[in-house]
Amino acid sequence: MAWVFNPFTGTFDFTSAGTQRVVPVTVSGSTVTINADTTDLATVSTANVGTLTIANPTGTPVDGQKLLLRLITTAATNTLSFGAAFQGSTDISLPASSSNNKYDYFGFIWNAPALKWQMLSRVQGF
Repeated sequence: MAWVFNPFTGTFDFTSAGTQRVVPVTVSGSTVTINADTTDLATVSTANVGTLTIANPTGTPVDGQKLLLRLITTAATNTLSFGAAFQGSTDISLPASSSNNKYDYFGFIWNAPALKWQMLSRVQGF
């Protein structure tokens, strides 16, 4: 527990700083949509076969906001497709496929000037 300054109200709020908003996200057909307003860690378990699309998150992210995706595909390795708001770099590209029956983690940060969820980390095969 900690006191955290709220710049919107000009007050200090007593909060459980560091508490992650872990949200199980349902796959609709072959698409995953995350609500950035309510989610820090999106957990996705799917038996989808084929291409799994990670759609652009809904909501209004703030500059520097982090978003982590934990994905497990239980039926087969999936081809992954990401919405246009996701961006990889020359060092860490967006993944092209998921691991079969293993956890994959993808970490992003919102870059407000670029209007992109930029990939900071990618670890697959747990």
